[in-house]
Amino acid sequence: MDPDVDTQATSLEESKKPKADFNMSLMNSKGERVEMEEFRGNVIFFNLWATWCPPCVAEMPGINNLYNDVKGGKVAFIMLSLDNDFQKAIDFNKKKGYDFEVYQLAGGLPPMYASQAIPTTYVIDADGNLVLTHQGMGDYDSEEFKDFLDELK
Repeated sequence: MDPDVDTQATSLEESKKPKADFNMSLMNSKGERVEMEEFRGNVIFFNLWATWCPPCVAEMPGINNLYNDVKGGKVAFIMLSLDNDFQKAIDFNKKKGYDFEVYQLAGGLPPMYASQAIPTTYVIDADGNLVLTHQGMGDYDSEEFKDFLDELK
């Protein structure tokens, strides 16, 4: 195979991935403001969910397992609650014993993350490219998905 052709294919593929919008302010469960920009350079698992959404609730145990399997390995989790009452999301997270932090918006949601469906999950690679958008429930607690995240670091 001609190495030049291979390189062109890779750079063409890279150019198809949109750059993630890091212009988002969040509030964590402790009431601290966190800028999405602080996660830049990590792989980001970004999930839009709500306590009143059955598919969201159903995928949470798998996301928590994924979190515990990859934490500390340059993967950041943004579990963005769309509940009107953020306290419900905080209480839900505590009651279920999940280990990841939950967030609410502390400003506007960048248009690229506006979704008509929840749950919606986005994955952003360490270079800041949006590499996955998945609408609806997902099973993220698999070796395949962990390998996928590993390849993005």
